[in-house]
Amino acid sequence: MIKLGFGESRLSALGIAWWITLIVLLLAWFTPLFTVRRFWIFNNTVTMLGGLGQLFAAGEYLLFVLIGSFSVLFPLAKMLALFPRCHGIDLRPAAGIWVRRLNAMGHWSMLDVFVVAILVVVIKLGDVVRIEIRYGLYLFAAAVIFSMLLAKTQRIEQHE
Repeated sequence: MIKLGFGESRLSALGIAWWITLIVLLLAWFTPLFTVRRFWIFNNTVTMLGGLGQLFAAGEYLLFVLIGSFSVLFPLAKMLALFPRCHGIDLRPAAGIWVRRLNAMGHWSMLDVFVVAILVVVIKLGDVVRIEIRYGLYLFAAAVIFSMLLAKTQRIEQHE
């Protein structure tokens, strides 16, 4: 494992990758995912957390729970599960359980990006409504891919 020394504390490359992934994920929640343009006049820019707030305010509780779970809670839980191993914290008794949980999470990791893609397709109505993808969607996709790669490194280390 590559270690970078900073005085008394040492941070591994995986630890740095974990922090970068967390920052990208947090940025993705607050930055614009897409802009909806209607009739060339009306614009509505949507962020992940703003869109969840709008769903809740509109009484769309099922969509709120589904999208909130797969786009906020699930990625956050995955990052928290990756934290100990990426920072060299030995959880020998519980290590097997955590790796199995990460493997189970890995099967669902792209579902959150798929949900956003479906929203874009559903809202797109030809010339009447136009969707412009914004940088927040790319940040969100990057965070999901980075977390998948981090989880993959943990599975590889577990087998060694």
